Amino acid sequence: MDRKSPVDTHIGQRLKEYRQHRGMTVRELADAAHVTPGQISRYEHGRDRISHEPSGGPRFLNGTQNPGKKDLGFAAASA
Repeated sequence: MDRKSPVDTHIGQRLKEYRQHRGMTVRELADAAHVTPGQISRYEHGRDRISHEPSGGPRFLNGTQNPGKKDLGFAAASA
């Protein structure tokens, strides 16, 4: 049974596009988000849902951490 949600798949595709657009490797994004490269891969392939809760998900998505010059702009976009 395929447990992928179309929304998770779409968000994962967008995450990958942004990462590639910024010239980041999976490892660089993982380091900036304080998650493992495997977790980034699961997000990008829609196998895991990115939490929108302040206590969950990669820090750059909830505005608690700015990854620096390669900021993907997600936290700023929600302001």
